[in-house]
Amino acid sequence: MKSSKQDIHRQIRSEFPYKDEQLTQVVIYGKYWGRFNGLQIGFRQPKVEQNLSGIISAYSTDDRYNNDIHYHGGCLAAQEDTYWRYGSISEDYSKILCPVLLIGGFSNLYNSSIFRLINQLECPKRSILGPWGHQWPDDDYPGPQIGFLQELVQWFDYYIKNPKKVSFLSPQETGLSSGNLLGWGIIYSLDHPIDQREDDGRSLCFESLPLNQDYELFGFPNVKLNLSSNSKNGLICVRLCMIEENSSSSILISRGILNLTLYASHEHSQQLNVDERTSGGKAIFSPKTFLKKNYIFGISIKF
Repeated sequence: MKSSKQDIHRQIRSEFPYKDEQLTQVVIYGKYWGRFNGLQIGFRQPKVEQNLSGIISAYSTDDRYNNDIHYHGGCLAAQEDTYWRYGSISEDYSKILCPVLLIGGFSNLYNSSIFRLINQLECPKRSILGPWGHQWPDDDYPGPQIGFLQELVQWFDYYIKNPKKVSFLSPQETGLSSGNLLGWGIIYSLDHPIDQREDDGRSLCFESLPLNQDYELFGFPNVKLNLSSNSKNGLICVRLCMIEENSSSSILISRGILNLTLYASHEHSQQLNVDERTSGGKAIFSPKTFLKKNYIFGISIKF
């Protein structure tokens, strides 16, 4: 019989180490599934005040349905049900009691949840967010990298080894030594999305005039559309792109996807009324990038 995630979490919680009736301190540390499990186990409160001393969660999310990059916007899973709510700590942020360290990257799609978590968690928390992708911050592009292990040691010293008896202060202004926050080389990496011109040719596109200055783009964009459909079902994808000056390549900045049957609610899908105008909104993954002067900023909509 295959165990459910609930059963696995209960087993992990029940096997936290005991030694001479005194519980050993446990810190859950992970990236990919380890990051989710850390937050989820903390959410289930396994005698937190005694043995779960901390959680280090890299590239995670608080909402497994609305903000997991693999199922974004109901494009694969068309209903937010108890399966997704079980794994989402956004149901009650106050349930996590132990200290949490959050790791995020501007070049990683799990980049907006870190802002919600740092604002909503009521436990001691700290976040590290910088110009890297889905790997550890001391060995990832585009950089600059940081001394990640040193950051971990400092966090352990502060919260685990000698609670709050060491300083966590760091200079707020580091001048030129801070490097380029947003990075640039990532768009030329081999695993970055390919030239978007082929998709642009199948989409409704809107483009700006060439930019008259450099721009650093950072934020949480939303798209709201009034539309009608000749079908009862449909998907919509909105992409933000920048068009390079010399090659005219269309470079993907960010995107958002929505199953249109979820325009009213993610919990209850509802078929569209054919040819009836509907209003729908969609959040786009938070973009953080640098646009050079003379580049063109574009929005592409595909149904």
